[in-house]
Amino acid sequence: MCFRPANLVLNKTCPECGEVSDATVPECPKCGHDLVSVEPDMPDPNAPGVPGAEVFDPSDIGKPPTAPKAPGAPAAPKAPGAPK
Repeated sequence: MCFRPANLVLNKTCPECGEVSDATVPECPKCGHDLVSVEPDMPDPNAPGVPGAEVFDPSDIGKPPTAPKAPGAPAAPKAPGAPK
């Protein structure tokens, strides 16, 4: 089992034509607009390392998962009712 987090992929959306491309390209492959000054799109909000996402604790590697709590004790049986 691999505990390595998935790679974080950043994209940029061209403000001229709306084309989504890799954040490392200097210009839009569709219309040629300069993308150097365009900010990358926000990554998946649940991706590792994104503020507010679930925090991965490396010290948890190798520990068994926590087991669910045992159900409570059953209720005592009720007294039998009067015969009909």
